[in-house]
Amino acid sequence: MVTNNSSDYSPVQYNVQTGGPSGQLNQVAPSATTGVALVSSGSAAQPAFGIVTVPGGGTGLGSFSPYQLIAGGTSSTSILQSAPIGSAGQVLQSNGTGSLPSFVTPGLTLLANIVPSAGSVIFNLAPYTSTYYWFMIQTIAIFPTTNADQIYLQISQDGGSTYIATGYQSGLNYLPYNSATSTNYNSATQMIMGGAVHSSGSGNGLSATAYLGIPQNAPTLYGTAGYDDTSVNVYGSASFSSEYAAGGGATNFQITCPSGLITNGAVVVYGIGQ
Repeated sequence: MVTNNSSDYSPVQYNVQTGGPSGQLNQVAPSATTGVALVSSGSAAQPAFGIVTVPGGGTGLGSFSPYQLIAGGTSSTSILQSAPIGSAGQVLQSNGTGSLPSFVTPGLTLLANIVPSAGSVIFNLAPYTSTYYWFMIQTIAIFPTTNADQIYLQISQDGGSTYIATGYQSGLNYLPYNSATSTNYNSATQMIMGGAVHSSGSGNGLSATAYLGIPQNAPTLYGTAGYDDTSVNVYGSASFSSEYAAGGGATNFQITCPSGLITNGAVVVYGIGQ
């Protein structure tokens, strides 16, 4: 027992002693939580163990969700905030002054750059269909190995085991250089991207920009292309649009031709953010 200013005082084990009124000592009991700091309650009150606020150099919070990003509070002294966790592949986007940032799907994401090598160009959509409903496909100077082959796209709904060759409504309109006469191609067995395309021995191949949509009700393809068509033997431009009216989405697509052999160039696939 100790004596403090003529008053008996018995310290309690682990308590913190502070000055009290009339020169007496006070006791502050420790927190039951390890690591909690002793925090000031101002100049006229006992300190207490608790969470350190922002003015004291803390966060104002006792915990955060794992992997969430930490952001400033709504004022310079407010408790900190956390931004929701995004999905794999998303990017952090500002929502302007006064709002937390958020993870969003980027507008255009490169998914694949495929160099054909005497075969069909095959792409697996399945890993991306929960993130994207639309894909941009660029063909860059690809050729059929057989002259005058059409180049086209077909979808699969069984993981690429088979590619559907019926039920399409597809059309392409080709307008050659310096001509007012167009050539039309139509098909129910594929989504046409190029008409009678010159083989790799001549011409410039098929360069196209296409948009493939795979909502459950009706996969669609539309776009534009430039290539040398053997029907007129000059370079020209084409527009095309297709639908698979039976619906059901798609797990894969292939870009191919009747001979099944595509060569040279590249096929680039992007996911388009919603």
